[in-house]
Amino acid sequence: MFDAGALVRTHVLRPTWHLVAPADLRWMQALTARRVHALNAPYYKRHELDQATLSRSAALISRALTPGHLTRAELAAVLDAGGVSADGQRLGLIMMWCELEAIVCSGAMRGRQHTYALVDERIPATDVLEPDEALGELARRYLASHGPAGVADFAWWSGLTKTEAARAIEAAGEIAAPPLSSGRTPAVHLLPNFDEYVVAYQDRSTLFASAALADDLAGMGVLASAVILDRGRVAGGWKRTFEGGRVRLRATLRTSLSQTAERALEAAAHRYGRFLGKPVALESGRIDA
Repeated sequence: MFDAGALVRTHVLRPTWHLVAPADLRWMQALTARRVHALNAPYYKRHELDQATLSRSAALISRALTPGHLTRAELAAVLDAGGVSADGQRLGLIMMWCELEAIVCSGAMRGRQHTYALVDERIPATDVLEPDEALGELARRYLASHGPAGVADFAWWSGLTKTEAARAIEAAGEIAAPPLSSGRTPAVHLLPNFDEYVVAYQDRSTLFASAALADDLAGMGVLASAVILDRGRVAGGWKRTFEGGRVRLRATLRTSLSQTAERALEAAAHRYGRFLGKPVALESGRIDA
């Protein structure tokens, strides 16, 4: 995937990693980078990364990447050799700035290590969408895959202001949202932390079966948790540990599951084991929310 450049990894929309189709990177960065830079501005200042230092860093990185792809550690050495300190958080901020400026993105994997490459090398030049066209396109993509959702949800997910988000949704027009499940068939899923299912909305009230559970996992709680879903709602959390050649999966339930849903949880655990290529031992317990 990364080797061929079928997807690229970069910071876009919000100050976090995303996988992006190459054809979408330039127009998405042109639309959202300004907002991410604004969020990062206090960190740039705290680490003495003014415009001149960031531009000099980008020039050093661009020259170093012209022959090929380099790891984060190798680029830190390039910056240090060029007189730019890359200690601590400075390196991450410099690399994110270069990503937001569409200078670098992910390169080919080197073993298990990610590398960086020049955007111009990985992605052929494309026309950047006009701002209103880009707003509408981003809103169409979001609503077609996440609807029903509102302006506040889209603003949170995209990093845009609520004014921009409202304009984008208006430009997108009427979108056919995915059909909602009837809820008759128990479907249990094991989601990782920061999964799109929970990250993509500002209002997450419908995720929880009870107000107590919603209060307990408010804010970053549900985002940072690996959760168990039962028919689309959070039923608890899960953790894994590796023990020799197998995985122990501990499920902590916060609501009661039907017998059918319990069997669905077991099936989900074994699907996860097949994904890892290891047998799974499932342990399940219940605490009241």
